[in-house]
Amino acid sequence: MSVVSKKEHHHLNNRAKLLAALAGEIFGPDSPFDLGKESLLVESTPYDVGERIEFDDWKAYHATRPVDKITGEEILKDEKPSSRYGLGILFPQTDQEIGNDSEVHAVEEAVSVGKKEFSENEDESYEAGNQIGKREVKLAKNMEKRAKLSGEALSEGSQDDSDSDSDSSDLRLANQRKQRSIGLSFVVDSGVGGNISINVTGGRYKRSGNVRIKGKTTNQNWWVRHPVKHEISIPLHQFKNVEAPVEPVPIDVPVLPGLPPLKLQMEFLVRGRERIPGTEHPDTARLITLSLVNRTECRKDLAEEHSFFQARFEVVSQDSDQAILHYPSSKIVNAGEEQESLDLLYRHERTFSTGHGCAGTWKADEKAFHAKKVIAEALPSHESPSITPILTYKDSSTGKLEELRIPLTTLADENRTEEALGHLRQLVSLYENWINEKKEEIVDLEEKYKAAASRHIEDCLEAMNRMQRGVRLLEADPDSEASIAFRLTNKSMLMQALASRARTRIRIRDEKIQRNIYEPEYVAPDLTSKEAIDRSWRPFQIAFLLMNLTSLADPSDPGREIVDLIWFPTGGGKTEAYLGCAAFSIFMRRLRNPADVGTDVLMRYTLRLLTAQQFQRASSLICAMEIIRKNLAERLGTTPFTIGIWVGSSTTPNSRDGAVTSIAQTRRNGAEDYKMVLLKCPWCGAEIGPRKTQGRGNSYDVSGIRRGNGTVIVHCPDRKCDFARALPISVIDQDLYDEPPTFVIATVDKFASLAWKSNCRSLFGIDSEGTRRVSPPGLIIQDELHLITGPLGSMVGLYETLVDALATDDRNLGQPVKPKLIAATATTRASESQIKDLYARPQTSIFPPPGVDASDSFFARYSRDEKGKRRPGRLYVGLLPLNYSSLLTASVRTYAALIAAAQGFPNDDDRDPWWSLLIFYNSLRELGGGLTLFGSDIPERLKNIQRRWFPNQKHRYIYEILELTGRLSNSEVPQALESLSRAYTSKPARGHYPVDCCLASNIIEVGVDVDRLALMAVAGQPKTTAQYIQATGRVGRNLQGLILTHYNATKARDRSHYEQFQSYHSRLYAQVEPASVTPFTIPVMERALHAIMIAWVRQTLPLDELSAPWPFDGTPLELAADRAYDLLKQRVKVLCTNPKEQKRVLSDLDDCYRKRRKEWEKFGSVRWQEYFPKENSGDQPLILPPGSPYPIGWVNKVWPTPNSLRGVDSECQPIIPSYADASDTESETKTISEL
Repeated sequence: MSVVSKKEHHHLNNRAKLLAALAGEIFGPDSPFDLGKESLLVESTPYDVGERIEFDDWKAYHATRPVDKITGEEILKDEKPSSRYGLGILFPQTDQEIGNDSEVHAVEEAVSVGKKEFSENEDESYEAGNQIGKREVKLAKNMEKRAKLSGEALSEGSQDDSDSDSDSSDLRLANQRKQRSIGLSFVVDSGVGGNISINVTGGRYKRSGNVRIKGKTTNQNWWVRHPVKHEISIPLHQFKNVEAPVEPVPIDVPVLPGLPPLKLQMEFLVRGRERIPGTEHPDTARLITLSLVNRTECRKDLAEEHSFFQARFEVVSQDSDQAILHYPSSKIVNAGEEQESLDLLYRHERTFSTGHGCAGTWKADEKAFHAKKVIAEALPSHESPSITPILTYKDSSTGKLEELRIPLTTLADENRTEEALGHLRQLVSLYENWINEKKEEIVDLEEKYKAAASRHIEDCLEAMNRMQRGVRLLEADPDSEASIAFRLTNKSMLMQALASRARTRIRIRDEKIQRNIYEPEYVAPDLTSKEAIDRSWRPFQIAFLLMNLTSLADPSDPGREIVDLIWFPTGGGKTEAYLGCAAFSIFMRRLRNPADVGTDVLMRYTLRLLTAQQFQRASSLICAMEIIRKNLAERLGTTPFTIGIWVGSSTTPNSRDGAVTSIAQTRRNGAEDYKMVLLKCPWCGAEIGPRKTQGRGNSYDVSGIRRGNGTVIVHCPDRKCDFARALPISVIDQDLYDEPPTFVIATVDKFASLAWKSNCRSLFGIDSEGTRRVSPPGLIIQDELHLITGPLGSMVGLYETLVDALATDDRNLGQPVKPKLIAATATTRASESQIKDLYARPQTSIFPPPGVDASDSFFARYSRDEKGKRRPGRLYVGLLPLNYSSLLTASVRTYAALIAAAQGFPNDDDRDPWWSLLIFYNSLRELGGGLTLFGSDIPERLKNIQRRWFPNQKHRYIYEILELTGRLSNSEVPQALESLSRAYTSKPARGHYPVDCCLASNIIEVGVDVDRLALMAVAGQPKTTAQYIQATGRVGRNLQGLILTHYNATKARDRSHYEQFQSYHSRLYAQVEPASVTPFTIPVMERALHAIMIAWVRQTLPLDELSAPWPFDGTPLELAADRAYDLLKQRVKVLCTNPKEQKRVLSDLDDCYRKRRKEWEKFGSVRWQEYFPKENSGDQPLILPPGSPYPIGWVNKVWPTPNSLRGVDSECQPIIPSYADASDTESETKTISEL
């Protein structure tokens, strides 16, 4: 076993131990994760509960973890089993409930099952206790209806047996909070012969009062577990005759002294072939629903002894491996090409069961048509496949499998050109061979899959052809600009990779020399080191770069019109793929013309968290490129390569004066006023930013920031660093406009500034005269494309008309050059239509294109061991704690157990992945409730658990609680990421403690790349599958993670996901919802069309013609606005290919534009804008921020104009003229409509 596999094996063992500890705490023994004596808990002490047990004092009492001396079964002390455990319990029917049941049946008889639909109302809640109302009956009946059908899309069958169904299998008992049954539906072939075996397991608890502490008069109650196991064998032919009901089978529960009898039984519901959708199964197929029901009746005070704990059962085929069939998938009418592709890719991920009041899981071989067993499970789990970007091939000389390595050092070396080309040719050749193999596989596919498979192969061939063109470009001339740019790209990416690995180097005050030093000591990247030599491209990264070489090198290349979408799982290396393209584009531009400076790359994100983190990574690349430029100034020019961040004023300063003020405030107040983004040097890792000054009161020392040249300069504070004088970084808007950076990172929101600030034009190469001085950006990158949807996506789509036109180089008349567009996402659905609506480009190319199976696209494959089995990936575990009194109680029990378990590992390395618990919440309200629990409830429960699990050992306490939400100030965001990155150590440095728990909102969906995190809880099913994938992708990036999805029992949607847990997770990426973008709808145009007009006017006309927005008619302003209108019309014609739809949208656009033109002239505004209107704001402006109060005289004379692209989906827009004259009684009595 290799060192890597040993480490992985050890980590997986630790994960199993942590999960076993959690399951033992909330479910009990005999869970699917039970490890017996291998658990994290301290060794148990056996006691004979039949005899008197006495302890000297409380300390001795708590210092033991008791088990039954005779059976070895667990003993619970100080807590009843129904109080300890939250799931897997079947309660009896108490005397208070018996009367209610007759009422329930009376209501049920009036309910028509066939006419009800399963409720997806998230806010639906269950009645307290056991009082079942009409809504609960409806839910129960519809849950029963779902059992008759397959998966989520189920066919309608005959309904004449609904009454008998209700009598035969009482599934309503599975949906009470005090659950009395669990059920499982699956399909069998009753014609194969043989039997199926139903194995029921669980436990009962008997109270023992023989325990006392010396000096105490009251005995302590212990609860001793007694296991229950029972096997039922049923001949398959018994299910053939649907008309002959299968009688309930009693479960043999051992009779024990002191325990009352328990009436458990297995109940059957059999449906015929006509109730199974599709035509895949034989006529002998039957849909079976099994229900394990506790039919015991007792007094309420005796419910504990009459309950059945750890309830689960599994169904195994005894004599035939073809007895348990898969659920046939329901046919979607008029399925589009994308649905056909998903059906092809995931055709082997079959569903074999669904649960009722529990999860339906199964055990089956990969790609199997039949299951080995199906299971009614309280704690379902699914291990997602580990995706590897590593490619292996069979060496022709040795016959052994070898890893395809494409070293950056080889590609960067001008003396190894032929060797470098050999690597690239081999990559393309291997891809071609793989495509040919997949072509042959199409012949054996079912007819319904062949069309989709052929389309996939065509996409693969196109990708290969583009890669070949890239290789030919490099082969043509090793001294060409493209070849040189390619080598420099590889060199800069290598230098960046080595530099960005540096951890933060801590600032230490050296009193001897009276200055700060940084530890560890700086070591410059060594391109001859073993680490550098071993550094290789991931094949998909270099393949993506090869695909785009010609379109980036040649502005007239047809590939420039294609939007290339990188689709790769979270953590796969998408960033390096598009950063390589960015570096190549920048080097090409300078090699063609060293004087063609200005912005070449625009990289856009949607969230500031992602923007801040990616800025650090991209800054490392620019530092590497700048070092290269200095050594090749004769070819690359004397103007430095620089990078700038263009985001809101709450994140970075807008002006130089604001930056100076920010630094002064930071010296007084510390990090809360720090706005320079960087917390460490992107080249050497030296700590940058504020730190409290020792011995000087409350003042702060701000390292890495100094004043100079009329602005604030960011530099590395370590004198040994190459960038000790200045880093090639701009964070002040004013600096960006005056000296546009080579590489600009921005949020999509910031492009709303184009209507507000005329000097933004410089980022597009336009000078004060409205002339294009240098080339506009040649490459635009949009990361996390899936977030550009809904209202935000619609606004972005409209503004994109403006951005695309400004970034189009029209200096060569007749041959305008558009920017190359690259997008990236880990979750995509309907991406082609989304990209067309956003960017109006005719073609989208997804890379890597899929093959004929989700497990292999050549560049991304399921990782497998030597025997071909899937290697472990992230482990998802579902939890629906029905027995706990509330979701908050369930959270306390679960999170406390997870936190306690990490303490059980013996050393720092073992504890680190599990030490920081990341919890994702769907709303800030829920997060606030969770944060409250960490004040007292969770610490108290943590103390209780540790006293039981680890008596006489050092206990863990919760010190560092981190909140990661949009409520954080912008200066706190990068600091929060830095805190999460701190590895666990038993002896942390002062102020560098590891995070115990991080409570996060949807801000973590993107941008949280912290390799050490491996433990996560998800509080409730997220709103979308894309959000679920993105959020849970934050853990397990380095070592396999554990994700606990904590469902809310009061939400029907959560219950549905829980009951179909394995089915949902096995096809997770196929469940992603399509994105919706509608940029030319009337509401979008009403909100932002005037902003597009104003922005085009202010960015393209000479500044001396922009002194005022009025007069408008007959001026250059009107001509420029008309040009903006023409651009919008052209875009509509590209987007709307249907003539009828195109005519309607053009008519809406024309109406809106004419209205805005008339208003512009009518308003007579003599100022462009007012950011903060006041009563005495002076002359009326043309635009102001939405929602701003303004003087009564401005009503219907100004345009509320977006200064952000978010928050645009409000339902109403009341006008609030707050500065009306108090003496103007008429204005006081006007209604909004009258105003």
